[in-house]
Amino acid sequence: MLVENGFQCLVLSPSGRAIWSLGEAGRGKTFSLVPLAESVVSERNMYWELDRERLRALDDRGISNRVTTGFAEVEVHEGLVAGFLFW
Repeated sequence: MLVENGFQCLVLSPSGRAIWSLGEAGRGKTFSLVPLAESVVSERNMYWELDRERLRALDDRGISNRVTTGFAEVEVHEGLVAGFLFW
């Protein structure tokens, strides 16, 4: 996990940490997901939800999403992604 002024980044994969539960602190924040390899991901309780969507490496479909509730989470079923929570 990388924490900087204005954002937090976490690398997710099924062989390591596959789920990131954003918690109440994520509500209303911007979340971006960048696939580092071809990946299959789900995003729940966000403005644009993904349900086991296959994304190519560096695909921009996961960029600039909005967390809608404190129960939002990201799950990586296959591949490797970097998730960014901005505040």
